[in-house]
Order: sequence, then C-alpha cells, then structure tokens
Amino acid sequence: MDRLPSVIAIACTLFFAQSLWPQTELVPRDSLIADVRELVNLIERVHPDPYILGGGKVAFHRRLHHTLRSIPDSGMTLQDFYWHLQPLVNGVGDGHTFLQNTFWRYDPDAADGIPFWFSVTADKQFFVSGVTHERYRSYLGAALVSVQGHSLADLVEMTRILMPCQNDYDALWKLNAMLFEMDLIHHLIPELHQSDSLEFVFTTPGGERAAMEFSFSEKRHKPMIRPEKARLDLPSTGESDFVYSFLDDAKKTAFLRIDNQEAFREIIEYAISTGFDSETIVNFARPMYERVNSGPVPQDLDSIMAGIPSITHVFKSLVAEMAEAGTKHLIVDLSRNNGGQSVLSQVLVYFLYGKETLEKLYTESYTIDKYSDVYFSIFQQYDFEEICRGFTEKYGYPLQKNDFNFSGEDGWLQMKMKQLPSDSLSRRLELELMPFATFYEEYGKKDNSYYTPERVLVLCSERTYSAGFGTLADLYKCGAEIVGVPSGQSGNCFGNAPYVTLSRTGLSGFVATNYIVMFADDEESGRVLMPHFPLTYETWREYGFDPGALYRYAVDLIEN
Repeated sequence: MDRLPSVIAIACTLFFAQSLWPQTELVPRDSLIADVRELVNLIERVHPDPYILGGGKVAFHRRLHHTLRSIPDSGMTLQDFYWHLQPLVNGVGDGHTFLQNTFWRYDPDAADGIPFWFSVTADKQFFVSGVTHERYRSYLGAALVSVQGHSLADLVEMTRILMPCQNDYDALWKLNAMLFEMDLIHHLIPELHQSDSLEFVFTTPGGERAAMEFSFSEKRHKPMIRPEKARLDLPSTGESDFVYSFLDDAKKTAFLRIDNQEAFREIIEYAISTGFDSETIVNFARPMYERVNSGPVPQDLDSIMAGIPSITHVFKSLVAEMAEAGTKHLIVDLSRNNGGQSVLSQVLVYFLYGKETLEKLYTESYTIDKYSDVYFSIFQQYDFEEICRGFTEKYGYPLQKNDFNFSGEDGWLQMKMKQLPSDSLSRRLELELMPFATFYEEYGKKDNSYYTPERVLVLCSERTYSAGFGTLADLYKCGAEIVGVPSGQSGNCFGNAPYVTLSRTGLSGFVATNYIVMFADDEESGRVLMPHFPLTYETWREYGFDPGALYRYAVDLIEN
C-alpha cells in the first residue's frame, strides 16, 4: 500500500533496536516519563491524525495521563515498560503505528503454551485448526466461545489494547498469537498469574457445547496435528515469492501465488534511483540473490541484480502463456501476502488489464501527506523546497513544515469532475514508475500486450496486509472476485511509516506519516473489504476444516 516501503525495508534490515538497559534492571521513573513524552511528541508531530480513531484528542491525552501517573516510583524493566505503553500507542487505532516487541520471538515449536491453534472465518468465528497432542484431536473444527470466562468478543477488545489493530479481522489474527504463547496470554488475561490452569469453552461442529481445562504444567508436542489435507498441486515459493503454474494440461486455469512484495529486482532499482550507497544496496540485495542462486554472490551489483527475479518478467511471461493457451480462469493467491512494495500491483494490473485501466485506477485512490521534520529526515529523496515551489505555483501560497498536502485529494476530485487533463495524469504516473527501470522500459513501449482471462478470482485472508491488501483492492476495482476471509487491513488507513527510536530506553517502532484513501466513495469497504465469496465457518465445515479449504473453494467456484 505504501508508496515507499522499500526505504522502510532497507532501514529495518540495517537498524535493530538496541536496548540501552539490561532487561532485568529497573529503568528510573524520570527516564521512563521522558520517553513517554518523547513518544507522544513523535506521534503528534508525525502522524496525520492520531486522535480520530481513538475517541479524539482529549481521549488520547487521557490515556497519556493514565500512562504517566501509573509508572511506579521505583521505575520499570524495559519489558514491563513496553507493555505499559501499549494502551497509549494502540489507542491510535492504526496498524502501521506501533512499538516493536523485541522481548519476545514467536516460536511455533515452543514446548510451553496452550495446545490449540485457531483460524479466522469470514463471519468472525474462531475455530481450532491445529492441536499439539493427539488427545485434543476431537476439538479440531470447534469454535471458541470463551477463555477463562472471557467471551470471544471481549478477547478481541482486549487484544486491541495490547496489539496494533485496524479492524476485527486484524484483532482476531493477533488474538491467535496472544493465546498461543504463554508469555502473551498472561498479558492478555492478567489474572492467570494466580492460576495454574486455563478453562476453554467451545461449540463443536455438531453444535454441542464443550468445556475443557488445560494445565500450565502440560508440555506441547510437535508437529502440529491438523485436519486431513487434500492434495493440491500448487507452485512452491521456495525461491521466489511470486510464482505461477497451470492447474490443468490445457492451461484453462492459471494459478498465481504472491506471498510477499518485498524481494524482487525492481525494488533494487528503486533503491538505486533514490540514492542509497552501493554497499547498502548490495547488503540489501544479497539475501534475494542467495535465495535463488547457489555459489558465491557476485561482487558487482549488476550481476547480483541479474540473478534476482523480476516481477515484470514473471508477470509478462504468465500473460503470454495465458494468451497463447486462451486461459479462461486465473486464481491470484494473496492469502499469505503481508505487504512490501506497492509497485507490484501496478505491474500486475498493467499486464492483466492494460495501460488505460492502470491510469484509471491511479485516479481512484490518493494520499494526504503530513510534512513533519521526521518525514523529510527519513525520506531524504524528497526535497521540501522543491515541493513548496510546485505547491505555491499551483495554489498561490507556500507550504510550511507540519502542513498537510491535499494535492492528491484535489487531483482525485478534479478527475472525478473531469477537470484534470488526462496527459497530466499520465505524466504523474510515469514519473512514479520511472525509478523501477525494468518495468519502466516495458511501460514505455507503444504496444501493451495485456491479457484478461474471463474470470479472475483473488484469494485473501485476514493476513493479506499493507501492500498485499493494495494489490487485492486494485484487482477488486478491476473487476476481480474476492474469495476468502476479509483482510485485517483497512482500505482507508494511515501508512508510510518511518522507523523511530526512543532515546532513553531504545524502544523502537513506526509512526505513520500519511492518510491513504483507497475507497473514497465507499466508507464501508474502506473499513472492511468483504469478499464476494466469504469463507464462513459453515464453508470451512463443508470442506472438513481442510487447511486447503480456501483453494478447494476457489477451484469449485470455477468448476461449478
């Protein structure tokens, strides 16, 4: 979704939060208060509107007041301080503004923790999709009713306080992690510190109510036991996050899998164009090369780039094969795609629907930027004075630091009222695509050989996020049909978040810098984009809670 996530990706690769205090040592209260103030100052300076989703400015500062006054005189450990800040930060209600938890690493094979793994349904149910011991097999498919007396709805609200969440589907996905790990579940349900067991209540697939008590002394077994899985011949993403295959010999149904949007040649080209030094770029590109190629990594950047897959080449090849075979159906799997660089969506739309459709799509969303000092210190490829000159020429007054730039919204309104020349739009899009050299060369050709199958189905889940959601939304606007569970990402949201670090404790995170509007005329879709074919609990049950139910459902929709 963000237009500059490659900058963030490189920053995250190079910088990791360095704790300035031993984890067991108490940080003095004065230092903690100073970091709370610094964090709030960052949020209010950088974020376009940290109040709108959290009850307003007074509510935000009420949470600040509670956070400050409840810091003990004796101070806190860094880990306790991290959790202490969660209600304040997550009260912003923005999935791209959050603090990183550097004290915990997800370990699916950990021996301690509850024996259940859950999956989310389109009708907001939460069922057991995996168990860690044979004796719990009978609970597979059972829908969660409550934990330790807390209803599912209450658990979702409690998760929103402790985790950055955009909508209920985002909260349900994060609730899964909160329940699975013992450290996290004790933060979710603090009274468990006084107990050595945990009570679950379920509704079985047959509609019966079932309660069970789990002892914390019990150790988890591995591997995870799941329902029987039908054999599916789908392409592997071992070497690349974007791969395709055909599901039949006649090539009437194609399957394109995009698990991530962070690793492809065009991102390296973008990094070069924005002025990163060669050593930084080589370090960023090396893992991409090693994933695909055996042997030593070349010394020169050109050779490294030649060994990294290009989205332009892969999508162009897919379209050529589909056109030659007369492919009728395309399934695009975004169900594991948690984001990256949004240009992937533009390249895919170009080859599937054509240049004119891409230009039209370009008019259907916009961003509103807040130009804080942090914005320009992070995104150094933007020159504030240059932006000011163009802004003054257009509007007759200059921008100042901390102003909002509404030119994107104005352009959208002008296009809607047909007041903006099409050549102006084309030039703006061309400039945006120029840094992605491989695709830009293709985009400049007079002949846009695109191919659109009769039916395009896009698979999504609550984990389809950020730029992955942007690809989902773009294909939806082009006429594709969505199958699955709604995304945890909201279409109208805050994003483009630079990395920030608190100076006294070293806690780090991200703060959004702009407001992204993907559904300007549809507020409901802007909150939750509902699938045409939702994967409900009943649908899951029809497929025997098969982990591959989403794929089987999509194939059945095509065949039937």
